[in-house]
Amino acid sequence: MFDKVEKAESADDLVERGLAFHKQGRLAEARPLYDAALARDPGHAEAFHLMGLIAYQQGDFDDALSRIEAAIRHRPDVAKYHSNRGNALKEKGWLEDAIAAYRRAIVIDPDFADAPFNLGVALHEAGDAPGAAQSFQAALKLNPSNVDARLNMATVLHSLGWHDQSIDLFREVLKARPNAAEVHFNLSQTLEGAGRYAEAIAEARVALALSPAHAAAAAALHFLMRRCCAWGGMSEVAAVVDADIDAAGPGVRVAETPFLNVGRCDDPARNLAVARSWGAALEKAVRPLFPAIQRGLRTTGRQIRVGYMSSDMRNHAMGHLMRGFFGLHDRQRFHVAMYSYGRDDGSRYQHDIAEACDSFIDICDLAHVDAARRIHADGIDILVDLNGWTRGHRLAICAHRPAPIQVSYLGYPGTTGCRFIDYIIADSVVAPPEDFSHFSEAIVTMPHCYQVNDGRQPIAEGSLRRADAGLPPEGIVFCSFVSNYKIEPVMFGAWMRILDAVPGSVLWLLGGSDLTIANLQAEADRRGVAAERLILAPKLPKDEHLQRTGLADLALDTRIYNGHTTTSDALWAGVPVVALEGRHFASRVSSSCLKAIGLDELATPTLDAYEALAIRLARRPDEIRRLRERLETNRLTFPLFDTARFARHIEQAFEIMWRRHDGGERPAPIVVQP
Repeated sequence: MFDKVEKAESADDLVERGLAFHKQGRLAEARPLYDAALARDPGHAEAFHLMGLIAYQQGDFDDALSRIEAAIRHRPDVAKYHSNRGNALKEKGWLEDAIAAYRRAIVIDPDFADAPFNLGVALHEAGDAPGAAQSFQAALKLNPSNVDARLNMATVLHSLGWHDQSIDLFREVLKARPNAAEVHFNLSQTLEGAGRYAEAIAEARVALALSPAHAAAAAALHFLMRRCCAWGGMSEVAAVVDADIDAAGPGVRVAETPFLNVGRCDDPARNLAVARSWGAALEKAVRPLFPAIQRGLRTTGRQIRVGYMSSDMRNHAMGHLMRGFFGLHDRQRFHVAMYSYGRDDGSRYQHDIAEACDSFIDICDLAHVDAARRIHADGIDILVDLNGWTRGHRLAICAHRPAPIQVSYLGYPGTTGCRFIDYIIADSVVAPPEDFSHFSEAIVTMPHCYQVNDGRQPIAEGSLRRADAGLPPEGIVFCSFVSNYKIEPVMFGAWMRILDAVPGSVLWLLGGSDLTIANLQAEADRRGVAAERLILAPKLPKDEHLQRTGLADLALDTRIYNGHTTTSDALWAGVPVVALEGRHFASRVSSSCLKAIGLDELATPTLDAYEALAIRLARRPDEIRRLRERLETNRLTFPLFDTARFARHIEQAFEIMWRRHDGGERPAPIVVQP
């Protein structure tokens, strides 16, 4: 009966009936009707298009693309065909082609609202946030009631740092979707960006209440709790994040970002698993522009062109560490380019770095693909990414493979998990040989500390008294000027026990939000330590901060995520640092710094040993004085602050990388000789 009815119908009738099933999600019943329509009319464009949509819905993007392109061949003037072709291309990672398809749809029909919306999504993914904002604005002009366009516009504005406008848009979306956990989560992220931490925590909690398994909201909430030192219930939130990681199958990106993971978890195997999930997702989303890494085709004996890429070559911890480094490269052997995607802050740091490089290229407003094209056109041999998975990263540029050798260094303390990153710069403390299996990259083992430091960093001149910094005139001053999110309950408990064992001592910390300060004071009180024994330091220019740091007697390092620049700052200012050597890269950096300045004994193996050492030193001021004298001598003679020596060592690594590449060899571990 069905066959007889089918034979009596036209191709248009069959498509119409198939579409009715299609809209109900009954794809298996829609497909034969579309097939029958094509048998009746082999040039029926809509039948091809709808068959392509079925393939798209079922995850067969190659088939979807083939069928939608068949529809376009028969009807090239239909905007929705080009827009849906763009969707299939985007899923295949062909983002640039997808953008072109969406633009073609807009040219064909400027009133087709789906096309500017889809274009906005693709442009944002491509790193063109301003273009994405314009596209969503166009979509909203065509359809002001498009809640998804409003939601995406809010997300783009957040990425541009326009937090107030973003917050307003998210709240508008919540009027239409008050129970949408994802919107509450996104609003939380924007509130955090605006520094409204209490509201951010509240919105993240709403997201979790609406969706208890929302691991991304849980990961963000965990970081907010660490940032504000609001530790109550943190383990329950972490359990949601860990459950998501444990449940993730092959090819599934976990919710927690690699950066959040290394700050929460000191298991290097788990760090790798999280990073690999993000790296694989990025590789899937990006089609390399330059996929063929041809080895042995470029001439040896010429300058090696090194490109550094960063958002932080400014008044930032990274800029502080690296300012004195770039000018020390041997220009007979190396050409040095900086690709900067951090906004010009007008600081001396950015000015000096720009002056020290052979070229300083601002790629802030370039989409990922255009930035990759620029790097490739500049003939960069070795591209050094200085961000890794830190916030604001642009690893998508590296995913396009613009340089034959790609290296991760400094900004992110761990493996990227990305197959398109060949090497990571490390040392034998942060990445000992037994941990090599926990890295996706080939390890470059530097002979001393992997962390470059500026051996000419200025310290403000003039006399400074304790009273000038709000410190008591007597007693031991412990300090820890790390970012608040690195402070966690276990180490804070150790600090309070140390204060309790050393009468009259104080702990000097960087100030934070009012919420953070109140929480820290409450935590101290809960552990039997008077809140006034916590001294909060305001932010100061770097040279003045280094000057005041010298007033402290002893620096106390953090546990899961060490002080990195912070540890170097304390040592440069002449203050010994007591550290706990942990299990992963991020928790071993201070130990590496101490070894490189000849104070190995200050890196302890256990928390008990850490506490005992800090208490013993505090009770023996003469021992602290002798440590400071050693530090004063070693500061300018040991490797840690010898920037020129570091430059020679990293150049040795670059030359070995290039020789291997030029000889047709694949990346392999490198041990740099002292």
